[in-house]
Amino acid sequence: MNSDIVEILTTQGKNTVKAIQDLKQQAKKLNKERSDLYEKFCANEHSFRVYTYMDQNIRESNEVQAFLQKVEELNENFVGVNTELETTVDEKKVAVSYKKVVEAYNDMVKSLGFAEEVIL
Repeated sequence: MNSDIVEILTTQGKNTVKAIQDLKQQAKKLNKERSDLYEKFCANEHSFRVYTYMDQNIRESNEVQAFLQKVEELNENFVGVNTELETTVDEKKVAVSYKKVVEAYNDMVKSLGFAEEVIL
């Protein structure tokens, strides 16, 4: 695996988790700030996906795929928040999904050789 690509992917994965964390904190709000945070999350998640295409072995790794799956599952909790500010979100489901995303992220960075980037 190309170490530069792995480093970029690790950084973008962490950015995605950070965006999710910010969004999670505003999950119950029915306002534009939550919508903006959702857009930021989507942009970070998209960038992460794009970076996976730089190396097929990385993209197809079980850990990267697991992280992407957990991010998608979390995203399902926010359907509609970018178009309808009054969309309610189940905070408990978001918290459970967030925990799964962090676990998958940690497994991914360990497998990529960046254990120091684990999120506690």
